[in-house]
Amino acid sequence: MRTESINDSNWKEVYRKAMLETDQAKMPQHIDDARNAILGRVEQLLVDPVSGEHKLLKDALRFLQILQNEISAQERSA
Repeated sequence: MRTESINDSNWKEVYRKAMLETDQAKMPQHIDDARNAILGRVEQLLVDPVSGEHKLLKDALRFLQILQNEISAQERSA
């Protein structure tokens, strides 16, 4: 995932794809892609802040962590 030109809509699209993925084999990669896109956007916002987007980014990272924890728990119980 390239992060040098991540904008507001790019990270949201990658995040949405991760959250809507139903194939558990594909989920880890989508989660990683979304996390990288979000962190790339966070880096950009440190230089050029946009109000309100920080909370969206923080919430998105938190939900990705919850999803990743669920996948890990399911893998351990399988």
